[in-house]
Amino acid sequence: MEDFTSLIALAALAVKITSLLKYLTAGQVRSAATTVVPWLAAFAVLALAAQADATAAMTLPGMNMPLADVDIASLMLASTALGATGSLVYDISTRLDNTDDTSKEPPLGG
Repeated sequence: MEDFTSLIALAALAVKITSLLKYLTAGQVRSAATTVVPWLAAFAVLALAAQADATAAMTLPGMNMPLADVDIASLMLASTALGATGSLVYDISTRLDNTDDTSKEPPLGG
């Protein structure tokens, strides 16, 4: 199950990287920044959690070592996948719940 969870997170990251590239090529700097902010926030939270005694022993799905022992590259990958997953879940929820002021057009024009 952990491998499946990791695969979903990596797929979400791929979707968000694609969106980021789309925004950058279209010159939509604000949208690109909005895509990157959750990644940076997740990195800051995971880096802090890796250093805090209360959470240093915590493990993330797909990783078999405590946060305190994770190298920086793995921490960066995990944080971007975590941020992308949260961002994608938010995007989907705003598309499904069109009562929100920030709702977006349903996917596939539906």
